[in-house]
Parts: sequence; C-alpha cells; structure tokens
Amino acid sequence: MKRNKKETILILILASALHLMVDLYSIYTVGYLVKSIEEKLMFIMIYNLLAFSLQLPIGLISDKINKNFKITFIGCILIFLSYWLKEKTLCIFPVGIGNAMFHIGMGREILIRSEKRAKMPGIFVSTGAIGVYLGQQLLSEEKNIDVLFLIIILLLFFIIKKCTESIENEKELNIKGKAIFCVLLFAISIGIRAFVGGLRVENNFENKLFIMTMAIFLGKFLGGILSDKFGMETITVVSLIISAISFLFYKNNYFLVLGLFLFNMTMPITLTMISNILNNNKGFAFGITTFMLFIGSSFMYFNNLYMGISVVFLLIIQTILMVCGFYIYKNML
Repeated sequence: MKRNKKETILILILASALHLMVDLYSIYTVGYLVKSIEEKLMFIMIYNLLAFSLQLPIGLISDKINKNFKITFIGCILIFLSYWLKEKTLCIFPVGIGNAMFHIGMGREILIRSEKRAKMPGIFVSTGAIGVYLGQQLLSEEKNIDVLFLIIILLLFFIIKKCTESIENEKELNIKGKAIFCVLLFAISIGIRAFVGGLRVENNFENKLFIMTMAIFLGKFLGGILSDKFGMETITVVSLIISAISFLFYKNNYFLVLGLFLFNMTMPITLTMISNILNNNKGFAFGITTFMLFIGSSFMYFNNLYMGISVVFLLIIQTILMVCGFYIYKNML
C-alpha cells in the first residue's frame, strides 16, 4: 500500500514531539505525587510494570482493532486524569496504563508507515529519553505542567483531523519455528541491553545526567538512520564492538559517553527487526520490545550493581545473538 509521504513525515514529527511530552508528563506525575523516598521505589516499580509490560496485551488488541489514533488519544486522557486525581494510590494505574496505550498507538502507526526501515522508529523512540530528563528537571523545580496537556491534546486533534488511519496491508510471514526463534534472539538481546543500561557508574562529572541523556537520544536517533544507510547487521556489529571497548574505560567520561551513544544504536534495529518478522502484528512486536526492556531493567531494583568488565561479555553475547537473528531472518525471506 502506497502511503502519502508528506502525511507520514508530519505524523513522525508530531508523534516524536508527543512522545517527549507524554513521557515528561508521566514521569512528572509519578514523582509529584510520591514524595516519600520509602514509597518512591515501590511506585516506580508499579508504574514501570504497567507502562512497559501492559504494552504486550494492548499491542495484541491494537493489531485486532487497528485504531491507532484512538488508542493514543485514550492513553493521553488517562495520563492527564492521573495528574488531575492528585492521589498517589489512584494515579499510578491510569498513568501507567495511559503511557502504555500511547506508546502502542503511536508506535504501531510509526512501524506501519516505516516500510520495514529503522529510521522512523529510531526517531520516534529517541525523544522519550529527553522527555524523561525534562520531567525530572521540572519536578525538581516544582513547575506547573498543566499547559503541556493542552498542547498534547491540540497535537492529537491535529493528527486525527489531518491524517488518515494507517491500514496494514502486507503479506504475512509464516510465524512458526524459525520466526519464533528469531524473535526470541532479538528479544533476549533487548533484555541484555536493558540490563546493561540499568547498571550504575562510579564516575561523576558536570551535567552528567544531561550529557548521558543526549548520548542515549542521539544513539537511538542516529541508529535507525545509519542502519538504513549501511545495513542493520553492519551497524549492530560495529556499534556494539566499539561500545564494548569503550565501556572497558568507563571511568573516563568521554569513553563512557561514547559507549552509551553506540550502545543505544541497536534500539531501533531490534524494534524494526521484530516488527518485520511479525509483520502484520506490529502492535504485538512493539509490546515484546518494551516487555523485554522491563524484564532486563528490573534487576536494578533488587541489586546495587555497578558497571565493570562483565559488560564487555554481555555486549559480545548481544552481538552474537543479533547476528544469528539476522542470519535466520535472511534465510526466511
């Protein structure tokens, strides 16, 4: 199905802007309503459980009903409702569920329109890192963010009015044996990336959080663009190997930032590959990636683990898993 190029570019720009603001709004809401340090960890865990793992079943539903913009809109309303409730035990459920619905609605739309390329998914997912950072900054300054919700709603109405609902119309792969194993390889590699991304680093430097956020943002943003130009397998191997070498010297600020930048390049690649394998189940594909992110990052809640030499071995394992996944996928086509 041939799609309107200008409309697709418009959706990508608006969806990326919305992703930034939705993640900002969600992080701010959870932090604003949970003041106690003792409660914060528990509520963040519940929020992550809802926001990440629920994308799997919501993705399955979205593949059936094919109403991406409506799912997105309902998700944004739930997020605002959670902030308006001003009650922590009630807010955590609508903010988590709303965030999951937004990501599936807009994420599925982007995957369908990306035509099996990684550039659009990379740009879309990258802005979430900036949203989380800005949410934390505004929270520390206790700024009022009500006006941001009006901007979100205006952008959504503009998308719904100006853009047509995307319709998936592609030939499905036979999702059996090899395909399932291939998805599993990429899914495990996502879990490894999430685990490594949650490790603590011992060094501190000026504007550390901002610089690390920008490294993550640029890695995801450029990862999709470069993989479309030079090949997903090439960018995967080069970025992960150089990243592993950089992390050997993680106590040096420059090597740490370089490692983070290269390390995050595989985010749009794994998302795109799982989406391509599952083909007409792009909502489910998006949900698999976020579920594995939740599984991999969950270890940081129970262990005070720091970055070390083991990271190199983990990144080598991730490289091997992804290369095997590429090989199996090529033989499926």
